[in-house]
Amino acid sequence: SPPVVNTVGSSEISSTGAVLSGTVVTDNGAAITERGFVWLKGTDAPTTSSNKVKVEGSTGDFTATISGLDPNQKYSFRAYAINSKGTAYGDIMTFNTVAGLPALSAMKVSSITTTSATFTCTVTNHGGETVSEVGFYYSTDEAVDIETATKVNKPYSQDAFSIDVTDLAVNTKHYVKSYAKN
Repeated sequence: SPPVVNTVGSSEISSTGAVLSGTVVTDNGAAITERGFVWLKGTDAPTTSSNKVKVEGSTGDFTATISGLDPNQKYSFRAYAINSKGTAYGDIMTFNTVAGLPALSAMKVSSITTTSATFTCTVTNHGGETVSEVGFYYSTDEAVDIETATKVNKPYSQDAFSIDVTDLAVNTKHYVKSYAKN
């Protein structure tokens, strides 16, 4: 007979990965030649032709970390084991990756005058959620502490955004951080 395998669950779920747990209960008298997990985005039944991670060993508990997942998505997975008699799967389980943080391009500063400048940046990844606000923090302190820095922002309308700042101190170096909120 094929082995008996159980899908135990998922843990340590992040925006791009998760730890999966399973157990091979018995090899039914034929050595385990492969075991691991299969997964895919959505709720369909994953098979060994889906995304797969192999885990060394035979019977007993095993875990694997999967990565490269998309933020804020549902994934189905199950444990599997193979012996000379066939392939066995555990029950299908699901988990949802969490939303990730937005990502931004390098910021640009242009149209610099004695008291003003234009700050420009681009949202390069929304983190699996809707971006609601974009903006900049600026300060004369190199650390740009967001608790004490000046904040300028606007509602998100497109990935590329610019804000004109007109209250800069004359003959003073300013430091700027861009941000996006989802």
